[in-house]
Amino acid sequence: MKRSTRFDSTLVLLAISFLLLGCDAKLPDFDGIYVLQNNQYIDVPRIKGELFKYNFRNRGGIATDFNVKELINRDKFRKIDQAQFNQKGFLVVQNKEWSEFKLLRVPTDGDLKDNEKSDVIATSIGFGGGMMGMIYSDQGLQKKVDPVEIPIKQAKKGENAFIYAPTTPVEKGYYLVDFKVNGQPQTGWNPILVN
Repeated sequence: MKRSTRFDSTLVLLAISFLLLGCDAKLPDFDGIYVLQNNQYIDVPRIKGELFKYNFRNRGGIATDFNVKELINRDKFRKIDQAQFNQKGFLVVQNKEWSEFKLLRVPTDGDLKDNEKSDVIATSIGFGGGMMGMIYSDQGLQKKVDPVEIPIKQAKKGENAFIYAPTTPVEKGYYLVDFKVNGQPQTGWNPILVN
């Protein structure tokens, strides 16, 4: 007796679906930020950028005000394929004290238009001061620049695991993951290169 081709097609689709579900990447055992590479989750470590002080202003012969760039070496950014990132984003195996996850693009406007071509990537520009960090005046200083926030959506992946993906596709470039611990901002970033 001849089977219907429709029945055979359905069986093939079900077999492929089960195979794909069985090949899903194993969730990491430890808290952290991860990206998917070759069907494996790879850790994206937290990096504290180096501070570069420049553009000093003097008052009475004392350097009182200056700009500060936070810089991260290009090779510290964890690489992920653009199509993969737009679909799967990044994984958080979440510590219960972590909250307010954000995806940010490093600044690429104004004085930082060539930022992503450098050997070191600027994450931000801020102000610094001389005595006890006090800023006498920010007039004449280069303006503050922060990374640009990218809207993200969240999906539960496991008991304490969540996927955060961009709500609309992102371009190739340098990105940062940030979050708070016990409601407080933390030093550094989890850097990602979407290529």
